[in-house]
Parts: sequence; structure tokens; C-alpha cells
Amino acid sequence: MLSTPSIAQAEPEPEVGVNCDSPSPVIDNSPREYYNDRAPVSCILSNDNAYQVEVETGIQWAHQHDYSTSETIDIDANSEYNIIIYLDTGGTGSTTPPGVETFTFESTVKSYAGIRECANCETTSDSLDVQILEWATVDFGKLNSESPDGTFGLDDLYEFQSCGEATEYSFSALVTAEANHDNINPAIGYLHDYYFYGSFPSEEEIKVTEPEFQQLNIKAGESINVDATFSVEVFENRTEDMYIVFVAIVGESEDVNTAIEQNSIDDGDGNYLNIDTLIGGCFIEGEYDQFPIDDNEPIIIETSSDDSQIYLIAGIGVATTICLIIVLLFMLLRNREK
Repeated sequence: MLSTPSIAQAEPEPEVGVNCDSPSPVIDNSPREYYNDRAPVSCILSNDNAYQVEVETGIQWAHQHDYSTSETIDIDANSEYNIIIYLDTGGTGSTTPPGVETFTFESTVKSYAGIRECANCETTSDSLDVQILEWATVDFGKLNSESPDGTFGLDDLYEFQSCGEATEYSFSALVTAEANHDNINPAIGYLHDYYFYGSFPSEEEIKVTEPEFQQLNIKAGESINVDATFSVEVFENRTEDMYIVFVAIVGESEDVNTAIEQNSIDDGDGNYLNIDTLIGGCFIEGEYDQFPIDDNEPIIIETSSDDSQIYLIAGIGVATTICLIIVLLFMLLRNREK
């Protein structure tokens, strides 16, 4: 016959099983990323014992999370308890280096069956690898100067100035690079295009010379002033009004080259390139209005792109003003056949 103390001593110490998983164990802190700057983790605590347990939990994670370990958890007999935790490394713009880091969730039974304390219960745990992605951004900052005035920064002004008699269109702007690693390769490139109603301008009518592609000698956290000039030669007056659009593109060298080669803001697979743009341009009035329209009468201009049609509605009362420059940007940087 065993004595009662012997039975109690032989009774095994209770444990709680831990199983952690994540649908997306990835953190992307790029300033252009709005959805993946935190990694969701689900940890399930399983109590397979025939009695209730009181559990103390802990987390091993080198960065920030939204879970509090200050209170214990009661788990009923033969049941589970699910915990959702969001991990981050400082939020959008964090310079935490890229790589794989380990998250660990720990669980220790402190008492069970409502009355019994457990001073020697073993800690159970589960771990999960979380990938911190590499990121880099190159962006236009302040527009320091422009000539003629009003030529650039059209994505903020929404208005084209008349081309007038000028043949050179220049700007000076601040470019800033940010990243969570040192291996960045920033560059600036240039495009131009036309917005018009009628025929595409030929080289015999208009010639636009773009600045040359340039590597930017800056590292993460540094800035540089960039100067560039577009040259415009008009050889023959057109009968239709026309807008000449200048685009400066900054980003890592590969993305800038792709944007220039494809004349597009995506990589050809529908993914937006990691670039920033500075939009400029001016307006050339045609010799005469080939299609007279009442100043107060709006018109609908139908244009086509690779995968959709865009309808622009604009008043013609003031020919030098367009309030749809954002749409123009997407029209400009599209894949099209000339």
C-alpha cells in the first residue's frame, strides 16, 4: 500500500503545450509599405490535463510587440487558449538591418486544480523565424529652384505654364536616400512625352533633349542637390494645342533604368517600381483652334493605355490650365506603341 504523500509525490507536474505560427512571418519597414510593417503571430496554448491551470507567459523577441505578460492566464481542463501577437521592429522607416530573427513564446504552469501551486513546473515554448526585409527609398525633397518659374512641381501645382519663348527648362532639387542597409545604388533618369488632341508630333516639328542618366553618390541617410535641364526646339507651329511633359525619376539604379526602358511606372508584371518622380512641363498653343468649342462647354477626351481606357473631362475656357496632372502622370508613364 502506498501512502497518500507518496501518491502526491508521484503525480507528474502539469505542462501546457505551445504552438506558434504566422500567415506572413515577414516585416517590411519601407516608407512606401503600409501593410506589412508588422508580422502577426498566433500562439495556441493547449491544456490536455483534466484540471484547470494558471499559466504565466513570456516572450523572447529583440524588438517591439503588442503583447503584455504582466497577467497570468487561466485555461480550462482539456481546452485551448489562442493568443494573437503583432511583432514589429520600430514601424515604417525603421532602420533595423535586414535578416532573420527568432521569436519565442514561453508558457509555465504556476498553479493547477484551483489550489495546488507548482514551483517546479517546466517551461514549454515554441519558436518562429521572422524575416526582416531589405528596403531602400530615394525621394525628391524640396524643389530649390526652377526656370522658367512654374515649370516643375506640377504634381503639387496642377497647372501648366505657357512655354513662351524659352528653349531650356531647368530645375534644382534635393534628393534624399534612406535605407536599412548600406548596399544602395541611387540614380536619376529622365523621360518626356506629349499630351495633345490630334496627331503625334514628329521630329520635324518638335525636338526635346533630355538630361543624361546619372548615378548619385549618396548613401543611406544622405542628401544631394541635383540640377538638370530639358531643351526644347519647336521647328513648326502645330494647329492643335499641346502639352510637353518632363519627368525626372529617382530610385535605385535598376528601377530607374526599368522605368526609362519600359516608359512605365511598373516592372511589366503589374508591380509598381520603387521610384519617385518630379513632374514638369509647359503648354504650346496651336496656330488656330481646329475644333471650335464653347468656352463653357466641357469636352470628353478618350485616350487608351495597354489595359484600360481613360476618359478626361476638362473645361476649355483657359487653355493653359489642367487640373488632372495626376492622371497625366499615369498616361505619361504607360507602355504604349508610338
